[in-house]
Amino acid sequence: MEINKIWEAITTRISNEISTELYDLWIKPLKAKNLIRNKLILTIPNEIFKIRLEAEFKSIIINTAKDITNLDMEIQYDINELEFSNDTTNIINDYPQNAEYRVKPTFKRNPNFKNQNEWNNVIRPVNQSALMKIKKENTFKMQGGFGISGVASIISLTHQFFTYPQDTSKTKQVDLTLKFSNGKYLKCKLHRGLRAFNITPIGQLTTTHAKILQGMIYIWQQQKCQFIGTNDFAIAKISIKELAENLHFEKYGGSEFKFLYTKILELNNFPYLISNNGKTGISFTLLNNIITYSDKDNYDKTILEVTFSPFISRQLYNRNTFLRETDFYRIKNDIAFKFIWCYDKLIITGNPLEKKLTDVAKDLEINNTKSGFLVRTFQRAIQQINNYKLNNQYYLKAKLITDNKPYKIIAERYSKNKQTITA
Repeated sequence: MEINKIWEAITTRISNEISTELYDLWIKPLKAKNLIRNKLILTIPNEIFKIRLEAEFKSIIINTAKDITNLDMEIQYDINELEFSNDTTNIINDYPQNAEYRVKPTFKRNPNFKNQNEWNNVIRPVNQSALMKIKKENTFKMQGGFGISGVASIISLTHQFFTYPQDTSKTKQVDLTLKFSNGKYLKCKLHRGLRAFNITPIGQLTTTHAKILQGMIYIWQQQKCQFIGTNDFAIAKISIKELAENLHFEKYGGSEFKFLYTKILELNNFPYLISNNGKTGISFTLLNNIITYSDKDNYDKTILEVTFSPFISRQLYNRNTFLRETDFYRIKNDIAFKFIWCYDKLIITGNPLEKKLTDVAKDLEINNTKSGFLVRTFQRAIQQINNYKLNNQYYLKAKLITDNKPYKIIAERYSKNKQTITA
């Protein structure tokens, strides 16, 4: 069977398995250049297209090709921009620098969902064409915004959404309590990596993804808190180079670009499912959509237009939500990172933390509860926790108490100016 007929059979089958929108954007533009033994060579427009194709569509192409040819296919890429017109895909369009958002005179919305019914109706994903229509009809900035200093207090997005890198013992579900604006609470299970029941959970998002997500929210706030429509979507124009700088990358080049871009795509695709009965639930992702604008392969000018899911966006209505300082992204110790995320909202308000070491370990999902392991683990973490900048006024100080059992951790805020602990 010649290459054109094989590729036509592959793409025809894929067109029946994914949405027309995704097919037209990512599969239809591909050109099958050759098939050498089990190596399928595809012509693509640029490196950025390759990264997203690898992350989202490579597996379906390989699996479909195997069904049709009975070969374990490998994919190779031939990058040739000249074979593609400028409107083939939005990935190779220049970023519209002058695009602005209309400003509405008032902004009065509740950061909490009214009740479970509203949660069910709003939290579901919206496809790209619907988002583009919403954006065209109704885009605005939050009047006055809110300050850059302070500490994040996103209500339901907690450290529990993210696991530790290389954590082979991770659990796939954790307890999560949703708070609604009618004052009621709903105890749920958060299933990580699960789109629906009766299927195998996939992958994990780690503290690395958490830092990147927080970094994107930080940029969103610096851009005056832009929203689109009445369907609860925060939107930001993210320069990957700026994001790398905010995350304190020591250098920025092709490998750093690919690393960040891949992790952002994983944030966009990784599913969560929240259920309160173990039988049915609502599935969602943290990001709803990404449009990539690039100047050919110039990494410095690559811009992502990121739409945050309603799960995050609605919580950003809270004017008491402030972003963590960029020192947050310097924390390399994953235990220290989760500790700060878990407890800083409590400590910054003047409430010192005093808790048994084993209880802290449980909060942070540390499965090894042996005293010696926990002591060594938190001794290392505290080195990065101490003197962490909570906001423009307060810093963090923590101490491990091992004089008597049960071992404890004490953490408090202090003023740098006064050099004293404030309770």
